[in-house]
Amino acid sequence: MTLKEHLKTPKGRLIAALCVLGISWIFLLFYFIGPLDSLFPTRAAIDAKKAELLKLQKENSSLKAKMKQHTALEQKFKSLVNSSWQEKDGVVEMDLRSRVQTAAQKAGLNLNSLGSVKLVKINNELSFAEIDIQGSAPIEIIAAFLTQIQEIKPALTWKRFDLRANMRPRRNAAPDDIQNLFFTGSLRVLYAGKQEGRK
Repeated sequence: MTLKEHLKTPKGRLIAALCVLGISWIFLLFYFIGPLDSLFPTRAAIDAKKAELLKLQKENSSLKAKMKQHTALEQKFKSLVNSSWQEKDGVVEMDLRSRVQTAAQKAGLNLNSLGSVKLVKINNELSFAEIDIQGSAPIEIIAAFLTQIQEIKPALTWKRFDLRANMRPRRNAAPDDIQNLFFTGSLRVLYAGKQEGRK
C-alpha cells in the first residue's frame, strides 16, 4: 500500500494529524523557550543573570525609597496647605488686617501704624500675606497683644519683631510714656488661594 493510499484510510489520517500536531508542539516549544542553551544554562550565564537580578533589586529599592520620600513630601505639602489661609477664611487683604486690629483692641494696645496687606508669591499655589505694624505700650500690654496674635487662626508668624526702650524721654513726658516700649514688626501667614489679579 502506497503512502497516498495509506493517508486515505482513517488510521493513516490519524497518524498524519498526530505528526502535524507534534511538529506544531515542537515549533511552539522552541518559539517560547528559545535556544536549547536556555534549558541548560552554563555557570557563567547563571552568574550573569544573578548579577542582573541584584542590579534590578537595587534599582527597585532605590525607586521605592524615592517614592516614599515623594509621598512624604506630598503629605507635608497637603498639611501645609490645609493649615494655611484659604479663601474660606475670608479675603486675606482685608480680613488679616482686621484680625490684627481686633487683637490689638482686645489687648488694649493703640497701634501707631498698621500697614496694608501685601502678597509675596512663593510658587503658583502659595504666597505669604504680610502686614507691617508699629506701636508703643508697656511690656504687659505688648505681651497681651502677642498672646492675642497667637490665638488668630490660621496661625500667624513673625517675619521680624523689634522691641526697644524709649531712649529719649521728653522733659515733660508722663511716667507712662517713659515706661513704654516701642516695637515694630511684620506678621505673615501662608496663603493658599488664587493668584490671578493679585499684585
